[in-house]
Amino acid sequence: MKNKIQTSNELIGETGGSIRPNFLGEHPIVTGKYKIKTSVVEEVINKIDEAIRFRVQGLIIYGPSGYGKSTAVEIIKNEICEKYNNEILAFISTMPDPIKNSNVFYSRLLKATGHDLYNKGSVQDKSDRLCSQLVSLALEENRNKKILLFIDEADALDKTDFQCLKDINNQLDLEKIGMTTILIGTEDLISQRNLFSGKKETQIIRRFMEKTYVFNGIKSKNELQDVLAAYDFCMKYPGDSDWSFTKYYFPEAFENGMYLSHVTQDLYKCICNTYGDKIFKSHGLSMNHLCKIVEYLFLKYGTDGAGENWITSEMIAKSVEFRDCNHEQDLLDACASGKTRR
Repeated sequence: MKNKIQTSNELIGETGGSIRPNFLGEHPIVTGKYKIKTSVVEEVINKIDEAIRFRVQGLIIYGPSGYGKSTAVEIIKNEICEKYNNEILAFISTMPDPIKNSNVFYSRLLKATGHDLYNKGSVQDKSDRLCSQLVSLALEENRNKKILLFIDEADALDKTDFQCLKDINNQLDLEKIGMTTILIGTEDLISQRNLFSGKKETQIIRRFMEKTYVFNGIKSKNELQDVLAAYDFCMKYPGDSDWSFTKYYFPEAFENGMYLSHVTQDLYKCICNTYGDKIFKSHGLSMNHLCKIVEYLFLKYGTDGAGENWITSEMIAKSVEFRDCNHEQDLLDACASGKTRR
């Protein structure tokens, strides 16, 4: 008896004893709503783990826009919480640019903690509410949990915002609750750190910018192969099925032992030819751009597109060319010159 994947959508086609589901535009390759854990993400997790264990109060994670920092935050948060068996409270707050005032700043932080009244009251009301919320959650069930606060788009923070964070830290210290703050943004964060250093703002640096870590793109053939292999074996939809992304778009080829990771050499060569060997190896290819290349390959040439048997070097070249539009080269050039686009 053939195995069937239960879904509300139409089921079409057969391969390897199972029926290929048709998700009618819901597949993550179509929506772009999926996350891949790369070696770079693993390194960041290790750095944050180190910061927690050795009581580092503040860490900067920086890199060019579009390199997957924001996408990686949720993966990192979940991994850290799982590792510490939920003995850590982790929150992610994304800041607007610019942050108009402290009222907006506190509202964003309150919303990240899940408080219902995140948008009500004065600055002082919100400050008191935030500290009370953090203390209450950290001491819940007579436990003393450490707090991990991720602030994405942290380039937008100014001295006033850091003073607000310092006040929060002081209130938590009174309750003997530790907090590590992870600032995520572009190289502007490093410029800001240097500026604070020049102005002798040691309290801000020590509490929120003590350590720095650069978030690179994919810089080697091995890293590229690891990401492509994730499409073959790790990324599945539905998650509890055996329909990996590669299998879904090239089912017959997959059943015959042909995997996306097998085209690593062709894709690596094409990327190097397009963006230049030195600059590619130095700064890496952004995850965002690589994912879009793969998505184009699957959607254009897979079962729901041209229905090709498998991926050729010509298809790879067309995918890289289509997804380029000079954007990635501009980004890499900006990295080389020390400038990043916001």
